[in-house]
Amino acid sequence: MIEQRTIGTADEDRFVETMRHIREIQGLSQGELAARLAEAGWDGFRQTTVSRIEKGERTVRLAEAHAIAQVLGTSLARMTDETAQGDAQRIRELDGLIEGLEQQISACRQKLVQYQVEKHMLTAASGGPELEMPLLYRAYYYAMQKEDMAEDAVTQDVDYEA
Repeated sequence: MIEQRTIGTADEDRFVETMRHIREIQGLSQGELAARLAEAGWDGFRQTTVSRIEKGERTVRLAEAHAIAQVLGTSLARMTDETAQGDAQRIRELDGLIEGLEQQISACRQKLVQYQVEKHMLTAASGGPELEMPLLYRAYYYAMQKEDMAEDAVTQDVDYEA
């Protein structure tokens, strides 16, 4: 009997984890999921109900689980499948990796623009040929010039308008 309860608990845990994951992937808040369930005829569902289910404070009845799966566009079998839980975990891992790489790419782009603008400024200051700068670089260049002018105004006690 204990073994059956453990199996059932594992299925419930997988269902709740998959429910939360699908809800988040679809960009639904707990309140929006509750509203969709209410529209499907489950009037007793509120945001707090969804929250309590996700926290493990409230169990889900079988009919409710079917309704939740249907509202989320999947099946109850898929929501309790161990593969689905593994997929959900891997998707979260990939989301984190992608976010980290996007941040690194953004930082690299900023450095690239900074270095290209610095090269342009040094070339122009040394009397070298005028280089054509793309719009993004020009915007950064002018922003840097304004910062320099503002800094000069502070150090020389001069009025400066940005």
